[in-house]
Amino acid sequence: MVPRVSVQRAWLEQLPGGTCFRSGDVLGASRGAVYAFLSRESSKPRAAAACWRVGPNLYWKPNRDGRNGPRGPGHLDIARAIAGEGCGLTGHQAGKVAGWLTHTVRPVAEVAVVGEPSVRRPRPDLVLRPRANDSRRGLSALEVTYLEAVMNFDVCAELAWPEALRVTAQRVDHRERLRADALGEVAAAERGAGAVAMRARMRELCAVLDGVAPPPAPTGATGPPRRRGEPLTAAHLPAWMSAGQGSRIAALSSFVNHWALHPERRPAMCAAPPGGPNRLDLVRIAATVHALSDRDGVDVPDWVWAHTWHEDVRIYDVGEASAAFRGSAVGTCAHHRVWFREDHIMCIRVHGMWSPTGQR
Repeated sequence: MVPRVSVQRAWLEQLPGGTCFRSGDVLGASRGAVYAFLSRESSKPRAAAACWRVGPNLYWKPNRDGRNGPRGPGHLDIARAIAGEGCGLTGHQAGKVAGWLTHTVRPVAEVAVVGEPSVRRPRPDLVLRPRANDSRRGLSALEVTYLEAVMNFDVCAELAWPEALRVTAQRVDHRERLRADALGEVAAAERGAGAVAMRARMRELCAVLDGVAPPPAPTGATGPPRRRGEPLTAAHLPAWMSAGQGSRIAALSSFVNHWALHPERRPAMCAAPPGGPNRLDLVRIAATVHALSDRDGVDVPDWVWAHTWHEDVRIYDVGEASAAFRGSAVGTCAHHRVWFREDHIMCIRVHGMWSPTGQR
């Protein structure tokens, strides 16, 4: 008598939800039966499939909670299934997790793994980066992510290093999950370009994790005082932009509006250079002032030219600065490599509604 439930389905039903597995892990009457079962299930609509194919010879049994539907694997789940423990986010994603970065430039996630993985790009949206330090396997994913954020700090963070330490000191949720002694030991075993600077920074970070106070914020970090009724100046913007979620857009939009409404004050609004710990915010301000000055015939201040970024980013974290987006952006953006369209420097009260086709 043929059993009602195949051996491979019975095996899969016993597997906990939220687990990655390979075809060789599945019990079955034959390898052919296993392959046929996996092919049949993974080709079904995801809501009905018992398992999903998420990489070369890699499958996922989704969690099913009855309310939100089946949940797919995270990038770390896939990386861990391929390369084992010691995985963590790297690149821009690591900087964003640490709170040292507000933007991303690529839709592809990068995960650092120990050793050479069997496949470096298991999915179009995931790249695995091999690392040689085997002692990373004793770290959690969050600890590896911080290690990578420190390693790539100069190109994947927009804060000055003392400010990054102050941000970490305020992240109580992360500090409780980061082991300073383990991070210090693994960092000491790292080799390669930039390892000396990384170890020095990691010692300072571990001290903060152990409760040592970070360097104090410089005097005057809140910006110059502003009198009631006066328009915003470029020097006022950094403190407002870093105040919280949505503050970056609100600050720059208000500056653009004041620029439009107070034409006689424009040179004074951009005379004093902005200062602050967020290096990218200073470039955002410079790019905005440059575009406004160029459009309205105001002499571009000398300080504007010094602020450039090392890669192409949109002025806000709303997507990739693709070639198509850059092609429709304001021309002055090319100098700073911070990109935006004309609507960023438009005041609705003065310029009316704007659209990419030029209609108002």
